[in-house]
Amino acid sequence: MWWIGAVGLSLGISVFGQAGNPVGRQYALLKPVAGEHPVVEASAERVFTLPPTRQSGLLTLRADVREVQLFFTASNAQSQFVSGLRPDDITILDDGIPATITGFQQESNLPIEVGLLMDLSRSLQRQRPAERMAAEAFLRSLLSGPDDRAFVVAFSTKIRTLQMATSDHALLAASIERSLDAVPSSGLTSLFDAICVSVQQGFPVHDGSQSRRRALIILSDGDDTDSVHSLSDAIAAAQSSGIAIYGIAIQNPRNNNGAGALRQLAQATGGRVFTVSKKLSATQAFAVIQNELRMQYGVTFRPSQTSPGFHTLQVIPTENHELSFRFRTAYKVR
Repeated sequence: MWWIGAVGLSLGISVFGQAGNPVGRQYALLKPVAGEHPVVEASAERVFTLPPTRQSGLLTLRADVREVQLFFTASNAQSQFVSGLRPDDITILDDGIPATITGFQQESNLPIEVGLLMDLSRSLQRQRPAERMAAEAFLRSLLSGPDDRAFVVAFSTKIRTLQMATSDHALLAASIERSLDAVPSSGLTSLFDAICVSVQQGFPVHDGSQSRRRALIILSDGDDTDSVHSLSDAIAAAQSSGIAIYGIAIQNPRNNNGAGALRQLAQATGGRVFTVSKKLSATQAFAVIQNELRMQYGVTFRPSQTSPGFHTLQVIPTENHELSFRFRTAYKVR
């Protein structure tokens, strides 16, 4: 038995909707895996067959029987996290059809893998010192387990990985410290490209023996002015790999529309958005995100069908309608 904890790294043209890379861009997107066997892009599949093979840095699965794993958080009417739920407290709707739940637990001890994306566009220069200090403290506190990992990416119109996935606090802190000089400030921003590249290339490839919680934390005003990929491409990339997106929105006096894109990214992937203000600091936002990642539930269910494409997901309360849930709204089978 092989448990694939993060499937869907084969995000190529079919997901992103782009067939090339503009001249002068400082990053590259991997090509989709070709082969006769289907690539299953639903996150955290349990596969009862041969182990996965790695081709071109991507996972290819030979999938026959599978269970989809979904992470979600629960809160009450007062927006407080709710623990102690049981399987019969929720209903999973897979394409609108109630799914058979095969596993359920609160995943407080599972390894966490986080990508920190830092927007270094010119419009956010004044906020950088506060962001940097809060981000360093967040990663120091979050990475407490032996298998926890984080990576750091800086972007404006260019995208650069400052630190590959590691558990070394010193390396992560050093990468954040040098972020100011890592990418030239620009009036343009490639947020959606940064998300797609981070989803595809930032997270480690595993043998699938253990499930992992995965998230992208984005420090940005949410404005995108220079991406090849669209908002829907970024959502599809994250949903396909089961990655929750959390936004820490830095207010930009020149543009108030960017936070809307962050909210759409978060809502579709099971994350949240926090707007930094006089009432809420970046440090406080990071603390809430850390707590939420530790309060997630994990549920596995048998899919109602395995036809290729995206399938919608819903988590609804069985009886207690004061409960609300955050979860990714789709998974993909190819």
